[in-house]
Amino acid sequence: MRAENIKAYEDSFYAEIIAEKDYKVVGQEYISRTGSKDTKKTFGGSVITDIVPSDLDSKQLYYHKEVSGKRSICLHYTAGYIKGDVKDLTHPKDSGSVAYVVDRSGRIYRLFDDSYWAFHLGHDAIGGNEEMSKSSIAIEVSNIGYLSPHVITKKVNGKDVKINEYLTAYTKSEVYVSNDSDFEAALKKYPGYKKRVEYVKDESLSTINGLKEKYAIKKIVKKVISSSDAAKWSNKVGVVKVYNDIYAEDDVDENGCVIQSGEVTTLSTKYRGYIHYAKMPLVQVEALCSLIKYLQGNKKWTHSMKADQWPWQIGLFKNKSDAENFNGIFCHTSVRKSSKLDFPDEIMKTIKMVYDGESLYSFIVGIISSLENMFAPIINLFESKK
Repeated sequence: MRAENIKAYEDSFYAEIIAEKDYKVVGQEYISRTGSKDTKKTFGGSVITDIVPSDLDSKQLYYHKEVSGKRSICLHYTAGYIKGDVKDLTHPKDSGSVAYVVDRSGRIYRLFDDSYWAFHLGHDAIGGNEEMSKSSIAIEVSNIGYLSPHVITKKVNGKDVKINEYLTAYTKSEVYVSNDSDFEAALKKYPGYKKRVEYVKDESLSTINGLKEKYAIKKIVKKVISSSDAAKWSNKVGVVKVYNDIYAEDDVDENGCVIQSGEVTTLSTKYRGYIHYAKMPLVQVEALCSLIKYLQGNKKWTHSMKADQWPWQIGLFKNKSDAENFNGIFCHTSVRKSSKLDFPDEIMKTIKMVYDGESLYSFIVGIISSLENMFAPIINLFESKK
């Protein structure tokens, strides 16, 4: 999905939520940009909407209805879009979920009471999946995550200019083959942004691991078919199918100079193999920071630290003990040595900067919010006399 279409998509989903199409709204709560509770939505503030699936089976929950002591907050990104994010996180599979999801427009969804818990870190998490999941409140930021650049040519004033289009992880390719030699031949035509291969064959592929390494394939799904089904697959043998999920593309000015898309964050150095990530709008980061402050000030914790004393873990925990004794804010990559990308250290530092009020956006919102609070008594008096 292109970045410019996401807001309309999120607005449509929120309208469905309010209309209780597939979910029940069980409450709403207003919080200010500083995390305090409000009686209405104020400038720079956020709304927390409590939702549960309409067809929720109390015997098959997507979380554990067990109160557990909390000592930290864990940040994730969903690697998806809001409707699919919420659907996946409210599906009763292995009790894997999070208490909160923040969309790009700054809306906050609460999926279950945050005194309960759900698995959200993975079996190889430093400190242990169950222990760390139980002791933390998890927040998912609705964001597609890493992006893969793909060079395309654009005409500007009659000249060809090479720019990047940025593809999401939903981009995939499928190769259909009937034997090892066809498989090798088909892969030679495979695009540079390889994601998925379906191997159609009656018997197993002996060289599957070697091919994965040779062609840098992320995942190979072997599809075994019976001889009776072979005919319907025959026209697909050796065919490469490509689906590109384009998130954004660079622009070009009238002089032919390339301007990187404003929807893309480019790190100074690669993080676990990737350098381009989908940018989080500031309104989303502000809502995330407001939620963190709200949780810090309104929840019971196993420690008594004030909000400004909470440490932020930037980077990987050193060991099991380091993770188990941590009281503060960390992210998924703090406990996973590889495979996970939420969040790169540079992005975590940016979130903390907004949390600390060190961005221009935060400064402007803070001034307007202060003015709104200053004139609130006068406005309320005026409205009471209408």
